[in-house]
Amino acid sequence: MEDDFNTATRTASDVLTYVSMGRGDMALLRVGELLNLTSYSIARWDDKLSDASKNSLLAIREQLQSIHDVLTKNAIADLEPRAKSRLTQACQRVNSTFSQEYGAATKLTDSESQHA
Repeated sequence: MEDDFNTATRTASDVLTYVSMGRGDMALLRVGELLNLTSYSIARWDDKLSDASKNSLLAIREQLQSIHDVLTKNAIADLEPRAKSRLTQACQRVNSTFSQEYGAATKLTDSESQHA
């Protein structure tokens, strides 16, 4: 579980970087990867995830779908400044949430190791 969230955190950081650079094509590719990884993580780790984590991941998946929709319909350069700002903020929320979930997964792994 920890590795999945570590990968998601790095990928979410890539999305934020690509959006900031105006590289919508690359951001879109990475968002697709995150959508898949999020769905996989929800299904794979269902029994280990807290309700808060499940809800967080479901919300992130919705956020990623919205980001995907924006990037599919528009070039970043064509977005109005306010829309670009909202897109960047959404990417930052995704990045922060995956970082939190990575921390929670690491804590769970550490706790399980101590009890083994």
